Amino acid sequence: PPLSVPPAPALKEVAVVNPTPTPLSLEERNDLLDYGNWRMNGLRCSLDPLRREVNVTALTDDKALMMISCEAGAYNTIDLAWIVSRKKPLASRPVRLRLPFNNGQETNELELMNATFDEKSRELVTLAKGRGLS
Repeated sequence: PPLSVPPAPALKEVAVVNPTPTPLSLEERNDLLDYGNWRMNGLRCSLDPLRREVNVTALTDDKALMMISCEAGAYNTIDLAWIVSRKKPLASRPVRLRLPFNNGQETNELELMNATFDEKSRELVTLAKGRGLS
């Protein structure tokens, strides 16, 4: 008899999220930037507070991505990121990216270096720049 292979399981449905969220209003942007500046005061970052940057962008109609530059070297800036509610009272949770493997480091958590969020492709990009010396 032919090999008995069970049928493939049914695919799970994924909820469709609005691919183009409503842009942040001026009031929302200002509230989120104020929240980021307040949040920045409690961070342990080596970057001079005057050089820190807060960036916010809409992720969904009810959530935003907030990134704050925290550490800087010759080629790289390390950012910290949070998912923040767009409605008051603002609440946030840190973004933690973990690699599915351990590359010999103490942790498999990925640092956000020179992070940007591409609003068109909806991708969070991180890029560590090296010196190029062998």
